Amino acid sequence: MCLVLLRHDPRSPHPLVLAANRDELHARPAQPFHRWPDLPHVWAGRDLQAGGTWLGLSSRGRLAAVTNLRGGPATAPRSRGALVTDFLDGTTPAADFVAAIRPEAYRPFNLLVWDGEVLAYASSDAPARVLPPGLHGVSNASMGAPWPKVTGGVDDLDRAVRAGAATDDLLALLADDRPPPDGSPGTEGLDPVLARAVAARFVRHPVYGTRASTVVRVDGRGARVTERAFGPAGRPGDTVEATVPWDLPLRA
Repeated sequence: MCLVLLRHDPRSPHPLVLAANRDELHARPAQPFHRWPDLPHVWAGRDLQAGGTWLGLSSRGRLAAVTNLRGGPATAPRSRGALVTDFLDGTTPAADFVAAIRPEAYRPFNLLVWDGEVLAYASSDAPARVLPPGLHGVSNASMGAPWPKVTGGVDDLDRAVRAGAATDDLLALLADDRPPPDGSPGTEGLDPVLARAVAARFVRHPVYGTRASTVVRVDGRGARVTERAFGPAGRPGDTVEATVPWDLPLRA
């Protein structure tokens, strides 16, 4: 179960700060965050099974992230990761992009897109809309669901950014593997052992768990990205640090 925490403040020197965990089967092949040779303006990890990505940026001053929603059909015409790639590879404004999505073409999803000015949200379970400046968080239920990993994560991100937290502090925020109390929202219908693992922000499990923690800080010149990889049971892997320069300055 993935987690995306985001602070959007257009008046700040850092108009966008994002902290996210990607949770996935450890056996599913993927590449870490990098510049894509076939789309040189796109920087992202890459899912080698379906070809898309879960979180990425474009040097055109764009960012997108997707999470899955529980349930729904086992197959669909297109991968959810294609939503991220399509937005990053294009120039359509964020609000227009989410309004044009046909949710039935994808397995259930949450999508966040930012075009340098506007932050917008689309979901299989809710109407597409522009999000106001402020704090936002989403996991594997529709935005607004009171999952502890989301509500607590948003509060912690707010405190951290206000305190001038460094990237390592935000990675530590994402590494919190303490499960909430049994029976908390977000654990319904799951095996009790798995439920405790996936209810935490950071999921430790030998088969399915947090594969990467990513922090993105945007400013007027580009974005600084740090991605830390993890193996089964939370075993630390490599850390990637990258700067994504904007081809054009952000809009005022």
